[in-house]
Amino acid sequence: MSGDRAADLVIHGKSASGASRRGVSKKVGDAHHHDPCKSASEGTERSRVTDSQVSMAPDYGRVIRRYQLQACARELLPREGVARCMRGVVPRAGGPIQVDVLYAPLKGAAHYGGLQMCRSVWHCPVCSAKISERRREELSTALRTWSEEWSGTDRRLLLVTFTLQHDSGDDLRVVLTALRRARRLLVSGRGAEYLAGEFGVVGMVRALEVTHGLNGWHPHLHVLMFHDRQVPIIPFELAMKERWRQCIAAAGRYASWQHGCDVRFSDRDIAEYVAKWGKEPKWTHAHELAKSVTKAARNGGRTPMQLLSDYCDGDQAAGRLWLQYAVNFKGERQLCWSRHLRELLGLGIDKTDEEIAEEKEEIAVILASLSPGAWRVVVANDARGELLEIAASNDAIALQRFLDDLGVGKLRHRSI
Repeated sequence: MSGDRAADLVIHGKSASGASRRGVSKKVGDAHHHDPCKSASEGTERSRVTDSQVSMAPDYGRVIRRYQLQACARELLPREGVARCMRGVVPRAGGPIQVDVLYAPLKGAAHYGGLQMCRSVWHCPVCSAKISERRREELSTALRTWSEEWSGTDRRLLLVTFTLQHDSGDDLRVVLTALRRARRLLVSGRGAEYLAGEFGVVGMVRALEVTHGLNGWHPHLHVLMFHDRQVPIIPFELAMKERWRQCIAAAGRYASWQHGCDVRFSDRDIAEYVAKWGKEPKWTHAHELAKSVTKAARNGGRTPMQLLSDYCDGDQAAGRLWLQYAVNFKGERQLCWSRHLRELLGLGIDKTDEEIAEEKEEIAVILASLSPGAWRVVVANDARGELLEIAASNDAIALQRFLDDLGVGKLRHRSI
């Protein structure tokens, strides 16, 4: 990250968000959050949405926080797609230019239609939530197929984590480049062929993750390995540790015997990992609880989402760290399947992040359609997340009251 870019960071935490100024801060979490994309004069009207009305929406506040984080990402990356994501209206061929507020009854959630999307799993808290959840659901389906259709056969599923030694002075680009090179060496050549044949490896699913802690950046790989036979754990672990040390050394780095490669064979460990994979921190209703999540994570390392959250709460150093992450992870694949494994598990073609982000809910009901002018009012009042939270309750009266209080009631194309 250049010095000029770091100098452009703005201190946050000086004024309340649009949502809190409308009298719902106790529901959204941070009563002192500042949206860098708005002036202090915007969004001054108070909402008449009551606690009983919003309480019908599950996990109220999570979506609002997601849009708050996106606003901070927009400040840090003003030239990237996240700066325009879920803000600009997309023209429709042969149809009216409008923004639809849709409710998906099967998931009990609301979303927008007709808006520009950045489709970035690394930069955007809004898009990454959808992309990661779709991939997690697909991964869960694959494991159920593996468990049910291959039951009674000699098979094994192992979770292997690969990392390398690093310290607080290491540049993320250098560490990530070494990890990437070691990974390529791990799955290529005669050594990889030998391990696959010796231990019956029929496929792998690889996930790239990163945290930042006291020892600096910690990029690592979680690999689910599918075996068509029972695997002797100790010989397999010894072989993998030695192979990984060789690959890391060839990449010009070092991995300790104890921590460089970790093998988990417990069904419970694997199930817990899959259930939590790709999940954002659980932003609770109260800001104190949300802050405790980020503080508690610091000894073990903060995720990029937690770094962005801390930046939103006034931590400039966290913002500089998040910017390093965003620059270096752009273009990386978050989840990769080995060749033929998806076919073996009965899955379809592997979709790109962009394709997943653009997918529509199979069943969704239009609750309201907003004109471009009405949508500009919603954006100016920092109400994108709040509007979706209320729409997720599927309460037409609460949604209409909210829109009326924003002053967009007369600008809607469609009544609720």
